[in-house]
Amino acid sequence: MESDSASKVLSSPIATAQAELLKSSSAFTSPLFIASTILLGLIVIGVLFYLTSGSSTFSSRPRNIYLITGLSGSGKTSLFSVLRTKKQVSTYTSIKSNETYFRPVSDEGEPLTENPLHIVDVPGHEKLRNLEISRIIPEIKAIVVMVDSFTASKAISQVAEMLYDLLVLKQVVEYQIPVLVVANKRDLATSVTPERLKTLLESEINTIRQTRTSAHLENLGSEGDQESDPSSEGYLGFEDKAFEFEDISNELSFLPLSLGSAIKNSPFSGNQAQIKEIVSWLTTH
Repeated sequence: MESDSASKVLSSPIATAQAELLKSSSAFTSPLFIASTILLGLIVIGVLFYLTSGSSTFSSRPRNIYLITGLSGSGKTSLFSVLRTKKQVSTYTSIKSNETYFRPVSDEGEPLTENPLHIVDVPGHEKLRNLEISRIIPEIKAIVVMVDSFTASKAISQVAEMLYDLLVLKQVVEYQIPVLVVANKRDLATSVTPERLKTLLESEINTIRQTRTSAHLENLGSEGDQESDPSSEGYLGFEDKAFEFEDISNELSFLPLSLGSAIKNSPFSGNQAQIKEIVSWLTTH
């Protein structure tokens, strides 16, 4: 009798444990548990997809910025103000970008674009200019380069270097961002024509291209077996011929403009036909 009682005492905890185990096993195989497990798995897969590939899609920015750039004194902000307010204002060297949304209209007042154009005028100082361009480059749709055609002959090396640095930017090349070069201050007697400016720039860029290529090769030689920098600039045009703008994949155009000295808040009195040509270029790119 005592042995039977002891046996019952010992078997009772075992039986209880077995019952709990069976109960747990049945819970793991229940339809509700299976459905919950599948749902949790799908959520985990979705999160992993977002972190690996989806995040880059959601963070990508549309290309809707029309950049106005150029050396200091080229008339960047004057063009910006004419587009924004139809008035020419006195300008000064700025340390930050000017931004506006410009809605071009026809002579009858009809909108020429479905949405306003996002115009950004960056500073002319080299370091500030490059910093601002690097900040907005993922959003740039088209580029307007302002050139002082009155001083272009003397400052052609600076103008060409600025344009060269733009044209070799990875995203400018990859997305074939169109570029408009505006020969400003054409109202001054000794200014150069857009055609002459194009010739001067091609010649100077050809020189810059040779100089930079030689410097790049020297750096590679001095570094031995070190791998070349994957972010290094590309080569403009063809190696076996002198540089011409027709040799690059970007659409590049030249237009004249006569924005001379401005009186603060005075109505724009320049060549309206020239402004219309620039606006037409903007609306078609």
